[in-house]
Amino acid sequence: MRYHLIVSDGGFASGLAEALGMLLGKWEDVLRVSFQDGMALPTFQEQVRQVTALITAEDDPLDETAEAMKACAVEKIEQFRTDAGSEDDI
Repeated sequence: MRYHLIVSDGGFASGLAEALGMLLGKWEDVLRVSFQDGMALPTFQEQVRQVTALITAEDDPLDETAEAMKACAVEKIEQFRTDAGSEDDI
């Protein structure tokens, strides 16, 4: 299976996934993660980890890079956190 991952701030990812579902029918391969207002960064990181844990190399040959992409995303989030200072500053 080839997954489609929608990541956004606010409700955009969920809204887009719901709109696609209404137009095209529900798809199990559309995954979404949203960074909500007031959400702590560790909570967002855990959501990303949980959602991307569903993606494995066996799902599609193109998804062999899923682990690298996941690691890169977490690294970028950590860099953002370091650049921004404490979690209270975010």
